[in-house]
Amino acid sequence: KIGCDWVVFQDLKDLEDSVMNAVMPESPLSGKLSAFDTSCFSGEYVTGERIGDDYFTKLYDLRNEDAKILRNGDAKADDPEGKAQQSNDGCESVSNDTRLSTA
Repeated sequence: KIGCDWVVFQDLKDLEDSVMNAVMPESPLSGKLSAFDTSCFSGEYVTGERIGDDYFTKLYDLRNEDAKILRNGDAKADDPEGKAQQSNDGCESVSNDTRLSTA
């Protein structure tokens, strides 16, 4: 459970449009917003670089439990509390988003 009454899933374009529409006319940002850094959602960075599965696979290969054993000789050396690991150590690929886009 995530502790909410409901969840809305929308595509990235809809998110950007809703933020643009929410800017109040008296706001200093009114009329000045033209783009957002949405790289955490899209994998497309302001530098023009696109980060995808190859990059996240490389990170995973460097950071997974087997790599930690090779580096440290102990799988729990970097994680003394033994917490559950997220896939790819928290670096999720944008291709993991299996929702269908209406764009």
